[in-house]
Amino acid sequence: MQFSSITKIGTTIDPSLPIYDSRIIQLFGIRNSKLIRDYDKRLIAHLEDFEEIKSRIEACLKDQTFVEIVHRCQEIYVASRLPDKRIADLVLWAYHQLEPKNR
Repeated sequence: MQFSSITKIGTTIDPSLPIYDSRIIQLFGIRNSKLIRDYDKRLIAHLEDFEEIKSRIEACLKDQTFVEIVHRCQEIYVASRLPDKRIADLVLWAYHQLEPKNR
């Protein structure tokens, strides 16, 4: 099973967790742990990357402009039931979708 699938399942238990996604990894400039062949080393790398994603999202939530975007999402959509960290994860994922593919 892919690590991203596991994190998607994890958000059903704890919606404040981010989703490990290749787009988020690319957006934050985190290494691609899929390239590591050894299973145990790859799993450890994925867990380290997951912690890095969490810390980067927390850093984004310290920026007032970004927090305002998150709060607007909560006001407008059903997202009001989601924690700020989860909405931040979704906003960052959507942002990366809009970026030109040829950076």
